[in-house]
Amino acid sequence: CKESFKFMKELLNDFKLEIKEIYKCYRISHFSMYLTKQNYSLNKELENQIQNFKIIDEDLNEEISFTENNILVGISENGKYQNMISGNTIVMFYQLWEDKFRKQIADKLSVEKNDVKSFIFSDLNILRQSIIHNNYKPIKEFKKISMLNFNMSDSLKLSSKDVSIIYHSII
Repeated sequence: CKESFKFMKELLNDFKLEIKEIYKCYRISHFSMYLTKQNYSLNKELENQIQNFKIIDEDLNEEISFTENNILVGISENGKYQNMISGNTIVMFYQLWEDKFRKQIADKLSVEKNDVKSFIFSDLNILRQSIIHNNYKPIKEFKKISMLNFNMSDSLKLSSKDVSIIYHSII
């Protein structure tokens, strides 16, 4: 029993560490968007007319162009790109639980994976399905979300605050 407790404690600690790394990656991406917007604004001051703002990666020989609208609207807190990185992060949180740790817990408890339940991850699964399978529109089960507080609307707008709340709910 003591070994089992130690194993579960280590497993949950590993889970928290991996969740923290996903969250760090999210925060870096989030911050990078704002640096891009700031860089755009500085360039705009120097050069009044900017047709396209470009990110050039010489190592990959790749160039990505953004319009002014992409930068000013897409990178805002409720913009398209913020929503996308928030959605990706939430899906990663859920998948880490579902595809790795839930199975390990079930194996240690000698039960089926579906017998290992979590309210927060049940909510995240509904959110994940809305993001992945319904293009950021709430699925009908969205009303069942109990631990997370989301407004029911035609589409999900996921902010950095939403991701932070989910992260801290998991940790």
